[in-house]
Amino acid sequence: MGRMPIKVGCYDVNGNFLAEFESGRKAADSIGVNHCNIHMAIRNGCKCGGFYWVNITNFKPLKIEAKHYRRGGKKINIYRRPKILIKQAQTFTEAQDITGLSHSSIRSYARRGIWYTGDHGEYFFEFVNPEDAYNQRANYAGYKAAAKRQWKRPVVLIKDSKRHEYESVMDAARDLNINEKSIRNVLAGRWTRAGGYLVEKIGA
Repeated sequence: MGRMPIKVGCYDVNGNFLAEFESGRKAADSIGVNHCNIHMAIRNGCKCGGFYWVNITNFKPLKIEAKHYRRGGKKINIYRRPKILIKQAQTFTEAQDITGLSHSSIRSYARRGIWYTGDHGEYFFEFVNPEDAYNQRANYAGYKAAAKRQWKRPVVLIKDSKRHEYESVMDAARDLNINEKSIRNVLAGRWTRAGGYLVEKIGA
């Protein structure tokens, strides 16, 4: 059984709504192109035949309410296909109320500069202040580097009085065929053993 066709909306380059079609094929027939080009334009947010195309089936209404939000937070621009600015949220909480996404998801998509496409619709998030975007990327890069350093520390795995020393958690997991996460859980104190081994940091 094939997939149900999606309703497609057509917009001009200024974001003005022009027409609605019952399927991608009908939208393609209206401008004389292959329907695959229409679906590619929808996924990538680019033009096809000089127009922008939007999946209206997943285009859910916004939940913009008259609430008071604190000032001074990181302002977020919220866009919808084809990158039409629909709201400047004063805080992550306001952006969450509008889109239904969590703070961490909004922050992640804004930092990476990619579209969210899912159960909540399609959104693009952008920090209003370029410095906020830079700080978010720098903080995330620092966090990843710290995490990488942490799990690169030498470890020793002990079983039946035999000691196995490794330069990193990854090396230990690979050599002993143990899940990396299990070793990390032992080091974090959540578990007592990993694959029957006691785990200790070297030089801790």
